[in-house]
Amino acid sequence: MIEQPLEAPVLAPKLPTIGRIEYNCYLYIKSKIKSLKPTKEIIPNSIFPNIGGVTIINYDGTIHYMLNEKVEEEGLTISECNYEEGKCGKRLLTWQYLKDRKAEFYRPDTMD
Repeated sequence: MIEQPLEAPVLAPKLPTIGRIEYNCYLYIKSKIKSLKPTKEIIPNSIFPNIGGVTIINYDGTIHYMLNEKVEEEGLTISECNYEEGKCGKRLLTWQYLKDRKAEFYRPDTMD
């Protein structure tokens, strides 16, 4: 005879955000650069941003990846996801902002 548990098992909560690019900056970049390496292998390799490359900023221990869209006189236009939770969009990051945040740049081996 099998005894019934005293309590019903607790089901893990559904996580609708897993695998959705709007909640993951890396997945967004990966959707644009198919050959992008895993995060552990993305090591800054350029001193300047390039169109189609990646800007990397460490926000208090959280690494954020952004796609370089346009180099402008005022700064760098990037596209990104999850800078604001669950949202994708574009921003102009001024050169001063990039300097203050110690932004780093990655140029993929092959540009898709």
